[in-house]
Amino acid sequence: MRQILLLVLFLLSLGASLCAQSLYLSRISPGFPGNPEHPAHRISIFNEASTYQEISGYTLVTRSYVVVLPAQTFVRSKKSVDIGFEGLNLNIHLDTLSTLIRKQVNNPSLGDYVALFDQKGDLVDALYYGPSENVAYLPEQISANNTLLLLPTETNDVWEFMRNPVDPAVAFVRINRKWRANSRTKNLIPATNYRSVIPTYQDGIVTLDWKTMYEYDCFMHLLERSIDGKNFQLIRQVPGVRESDNVKSYREYDSNIEKERVYYYRVTHVDKFGEVISSSMAKVRTEDNPSEFSFEILKGERGTDQVLNVRFASVLNQQVRIKLLDEELREIAILFYDDIDAYKQNLVTYQKPLPVGKYFVILSTEEKRYYEPFIIE
Repeated sequence: MRQILLLVLFLLSLGASLCAQSLYLSRISPGFPGNPEHPAHRISIFNEASTYQEISGYTLVTRSYVVVLPAQTFVRSKKSVDIGFEGLNLNIHLDTLSTLIRKQVNNPSLGDYVALFDQKGDLVDALYYGPSENVAYLPEQISANNTLLLLPTETNDVWEFMRNPVDPAVAFVRINRKWRANSRTKNLIPATNYRSVIPTYQDGIVTLDWKTMYEYDCFMHLLERSIDGKNFQLIRQVPGVRESDNVKSYREYDSNIEKERVYYYRVTHVDKFGEVISSSMAKVRTEDNPSEFSFEILKGERGTDQVLNVRFASVLNQQVRIKLLDEELREIAILFYDDIDAYKQNLVTYQKPLPVGKYFVILSTEEKRYYEPFIIE
């Protein structure tokens, strides 16, 4: 029985430790608390865990104030709680809390610190900032909510330091767990950058391909569809890779569609600071090929040159013309212009190297015109 009790206590302590590790300070807009000319002051606590975390009873400490977070305070998965005196959409307005103690410091030009403690008084995360790494206000000992909080000297590894003069226009944000100076009003470091979404339709299914050039704290991509190109609805959440400096490719399928209609698609991401990033909009028509004509683009390597292959076939004997165009729809080459036999596979190759960019293959038959975009990286 004693062993079971010890195991339960260990698991509980492990769970609390993992909870603390998943929580961290993610954005600090210093402002000047109490100064009516520069009231915009905000601190964000981010939850990296896959489940919500309760932070009731956590203590936030700065040189200007100490506040114990109120009951029923939660941080949703991959979301932030914003704490501050002024600003839109704050979860916790400090000027409404009776637990707020301390007064405005006399000399804010020396810098400030932000420290987050859990319910037991253990330090979860901390940052200090100012013109110098050597400060006169650390270490410090504070009593809050009958708990003794100890702020260690600035040489302790628990601290991160940002060298910056006190400027209400500057904020600090944490991207991939690294602090960076940023704008208070806009995140200057986007979470990702989308390449164009490419939808294709065949046999009742729309296939959607897209790429991201990089991903910084990019936990989720939101795949959206519209019937008018204006009002979009979420059709799927696609996990991101969070941290990548390389191009990443994605492919998803949408079968909840009707034939003979036009649909618009885009991919969106909402970063942990609430800013929305969207890809360009792409259109597709869910129309089966009336002439049962098919073609596909095949890219391959030969030496160091990128080789473009177009494979095509038809159930009819007919004339086919294939053009290669650049992103501005300027003609690069005529790849093929001749008659083809029914039920015969045809292959045409363009061996000249293509620079990095977006291109189109335009294929015209006696009945219809088709086009397919592709990207050379």
